[in-house]
Amino acid sequence: MRLALKIIKILGWALIPTAMVVVGIIAQNNYYNSPVKEVKVEINYREKGDLNRFLSYDDISSFINRNYDSIKGSPIQEIDLENLQNGLEELPYIKAANAFATLDGKISLQIQQRRAIIRIIDVDDNNYYLDDMGRIIPTRTKFPARVPVCNGLIPNIGFYTNDYSNEELDSIVENTILKDIYAMAQYIDKDTLLNMQITQLNINNDGEYILTPLVSSHIIEFGKAKNIDTKFEKLKLFYTEGLGRHKWSTYRKISLKYKNQIVCTKY
Repeated sequence: MRLALKIIKILGWALIPTAMVVVGIIAQNNYYNSPVKEVKVEINYREKGDLNRFLSYDDISSFINRNYDSIKGSPIQEIDLENLQNGLEELPYIKAANAFATLDGKISLQIQQRRAIIRIIDVDDNNYYLDDMGRIIPTRTKFPARVPVCNGLIPNIGFYTNDYSNEELDSIVENTILKDIYAMAQYIDKDTLLNMQITQLNINNDGEYILTPLVSSHIIEFGKAKNIDTKFEKLKLFYTEGLGRHKWSTYRKISLKYKNQIVCTKY
């Protein structure tokens, strides 16, 4: 009798893992067959505060409605999360997307939008942005970004008339004047003083940059987009140590074109 009880006890303990696996499989099947209760969207606006918002929650809802018959109410297992994620990342204003199902039956979409650092206006008055990764993105009248503007002798690349792939757009930036504009904008964007001070870049017929500051009425002759770090460091040193607080209006032009010196022209 004792032996029989002992055997039953051993068998009981042995069956527990099997029972747990079975219960787990049943629970998993129930979970994947359960309907999606909600699509939860989170858009990351944290970079640079809330100044440059291109995306809205309505944009994401419209994208889902256009491309998917239904997500809410469909079984979780029928939602192609990878396809959904890849589709979102094809949108011009989305830098990265993460789509996953939560344990409480929701589809969560975590989205990071692209962040513009400069607005381009070409010779034909076409407007578009370069983001912090050097990617060309279209403007949105409803959501203008507060970034410096670059205009002047910038060729029309046909951004709005050609159906470029992302790879083709990246190649255009790498092999045109946009590469230099991006390098200038990237430096300005990363520097607190310059980011607050420089509002416009103009490229003249000689391919040289003329910068317009926010404070005072002087202009800055930057020259070609070469030795960018050195020139901007000279300018910052001049602003912080060479100018007194009440001397901003003394000069009409500050030139950084010449090696190892700053040439200032007074009114």
